Amino acid sequence: MVSSRQGRFCTAVAVILLLARPAAAWQWPTSGSAGLEAAISRLAEKPPDPRQTAIAARARLTTVIEQFERFLATGGPDLSRGWSEWLKLPEVKAELARPQPDLAALRKISEGYYAWQAGLEMPQLVAVRRALRSLISAEEYATAQPPADEYRRRLSELSACVSRLHVQPEQVDAHRAGVILAWIEDLSPDGAALARTVRARHCRQNVVGQASGKFVNALLEQRVDERQFLTDIILGTYTSGPAYTSGQVSFGVVPNPASGTLEVRMQGVTQCPSNIARQRRVSIYSSATTTISASKRVHMSDQGLALDPAAAWCATSARITGVQAGSRFVERIAMRRASRLLPQAEAVGARKAELHASSSLDERANGSLGGINDLFWQQIRAPLIRQDALPPLFHFWSDQAHLRLALSQHNDTQLAVASPAPQFSDNDLAIAAHESMIDNFCESMLGGMTVKDKAWLSLMNLLTGTEPRALWVHDRALPWSVTFAKQRPVEVEFQDDRLTFKLRFARIKHGEQVFNEPVEVVARLVTEIAREGPALAREGDVTIRIASELPEEEVAPWRALLARKFDAVFPADLHFDGLVPPAGGTLGRLRKLTLVEFGADDGWATLAYQLP
Repeated sequence: MVSSRQGRFCTAVAVILLLARPAAAWQWPTSGSAGLEAAISRLAEKPPDPRQTAIAARARLTTVIEQFERFLATGGPDLSRGWSEWLKLPEVKAELARPQPDLAALRKISEGYYAWQAGLEMPQLVAVRRALRSLISAEEYATAQPPADEYRRRLSELSACVSRLHVQPEQVDAHRAGVILAWIEDLSPDGAALARTVRARHCRQNVVGQASGKFVNALLEQRVDERQFLTDIILGTYTSGPAYTSGQVSFGVVPNPASGTLEVRMQGVTQCPSNIARQRRVSIYSSATTTISASKRVHMSDQGLALDPAAAWCATSARITGVQAGSRFVERIAMRRASRLLPQAEAVGARKAELHASSSLDERANGSLGGINDLFWQQIRAPLIRQDALPPLFHFWSDQAHLRLALSQHNDTQLAVASPAPQFSDNDLAIAAHESMIDNFCESMLGGMTVKDKAWLSLMNLLTGTEPRALWVHDRALPWSVTFAKQRPVEVEFQDDRLTFKLRFARIKHGEQVFNEPVEVVARLVTEIAREGPALAREGDVTIRIASELPEEEVAPWRALLARKFDAVFPADLHFDGLVPPAGGTLGRLRKLTLVEFGADDGWATLAYQLP
């Protein structure tokens, strides 16, 4: 049975993996700001035809819906009807049939395409989602008054954002530029080409990480001790006897620029102290020693793990210890014949040992690592696709000493304006995340989401292993919840070893009372390296900002409520005791790591660990 601490730790690892995806940094190609602004100006001179744009968008959406319905039909009428109702396809078709679709209705329908419902990650459905967004953009453009002026206005705003991003990148400009790019991308091929160019300049890697072969081996290495009774036919003779195998399974990294490559290595010895080979009335007694060397390569990519077949090399040394046949004459003949065939028997035994060792290593590695692909696809990749949060760059590679990772977290409505990634030293485990990664990820995953009181309590229990009194949920306390703003719900700043968090809410609910005014919760935390790992110390009080024209006596109770709740979410001293690995087992080996770096500067937060 898994303990509560182990459960919390495993959950935390999954969360970190979701937030996750070096010394040799990979970067997007770049082009100058002046060239981008000139390209934007040229595009503004020739706005696309509004009517033709809308017609083309309707045709694309109609086509992908027909393709999706044909795909659903292969699963039977119940499946087809269920998905059609869930996605409101009849309503979408009705809007397509109207001379002027209801854009508000289409936007409401499109929101249902981004949810936690399993199946929304299907490529055919993602195509419908993308075509629906394109139609909304085209119809919005066609109904503008006049369309050409609206097109030029947005491109002018884009040019100003791009100019400022080149001088001093700010998330507010990156966010607005990303939204405009997604809009113009849907209107014409020229707009799509411009969007690709701007993203190539302003979407950089915003997460980097590395893990040394030494760390991987310390985490995953294992001892092999097996006892079995072997029976086989060797050179036409039935042979049997006990076999004792002892060895070590270790891990190392293999240089590969295309994927992160690990090699699983097994070194061992099999002792067969008392084999008996019987043929008719003759029994030959022998002992044998087989040395085993086997390996198997594992490749990591954005698609998960790919496992090569194992290969093995074995050598067998055997010794005849006796012959029994009931006759000395027959025994002497049998001994001479067996001695003459001994080298051949050793070779056959070695080949059989190689087959057994390779299949054993395949079985052991597939059993240990095969489930990771299911975890990756079902618990990480699929949910990210549903929320349009899958990084377009998700790159693994390996060098002589480390597995390395770089990703760029953004979608079609976002940019990743990260500064150059920090350079790691020879750390055994290290990860760095840029502000833009957190901002973009949280907008995709939390934008418009309502988070209830129990979720905040569970979060603090996960992180700290405790449940702050201010967050307790019980019958005597009114339930409360917050609804994040749809755009930029979380904004962070990493500078001078300080992490500043700004949470934006569009709606607060306490009991039956509702507050529909924009709210910001701001907390500044200082990074610390404690004996047990990373820690944060709050600098000053949690700040509650409410942009409202309501009288102060109506606002004050909401400010007090949020101050009390988020003073517990961002405590004066935050120690991540809930993330401490459990004692014992594979995860317990993580306790060997020593935190050597925890800081924040130039937009990057960095964690680095070292093995003894």
